[in-house]
Amino acid sequence: MTIKPIREEDREFVRIIFNEYWGSTQMITQGKVLNCDELPGFIAWDEMKPIGVITYLIVDGVCELTSLNSIVEGRGVATALIEEVKETALKEKCSRISVETSNDNLMALNFYLKRGFRLIDVHLDAITEARKIKPQIPKVGGHGIVLRDAIEFELTL
Repeated sequence: MTIKPIREEDREFVRIIFNEYWGSTQMITQGKVLNCDELPGFIAWDEMKPIGVITYLIVDGVCELTSLNSIVEGRGVATALIEEVKETALKEKCSRISVETSNDNLMALNFYLKRGFRLIDVHLDAITEARKIKPQIPKVGGHGIVLRDAIEFELTL
C-alpha cells in the first residue's frame, strides 16, 4: 500500500466515493458546509487501485478530519491515512486533530478511541440540523440507531 496526496486527476474518484458512501460530496460539520471533493487529502493505493481516501481542513492551528473511507477493511488502510494526515498536521504546526462522527457509527467510535483520540463533546441534534441542509442524510443509521447527534473527538499533537 502506498499513500499519495490527492491530485486534480484523482478528484473524480473522490467524487464517486463521496456520492457512493455519503450521498453527495458535501459534509456538514459544526454547521459548516464543506465540499470535500475540493479539500486536500490522501488516497491509499494498492498498486494501481485506490483502496481508501481521507480529506482534511486546517484552520487556526487545528486539523479537522472531514472524511475517512477505507474501501478494504482489515488492512490498516484507515490507520495509514490517519498517520499521513497526522504528519501533515505536525508539519503545519497544528496543536490537535479533530473529527466528528455520527452517533450510530460504532465502528468509528472504536477506531478513533483505539488510536489515541479522546471524546471531547457531543453535539446534540447536530445531525438533525445537518439534514435540513443535506436531506440525503438518513434518519436511521447503522445498527438501527436513529441519527441525530454528532460526537467529536480530538488528538492532541
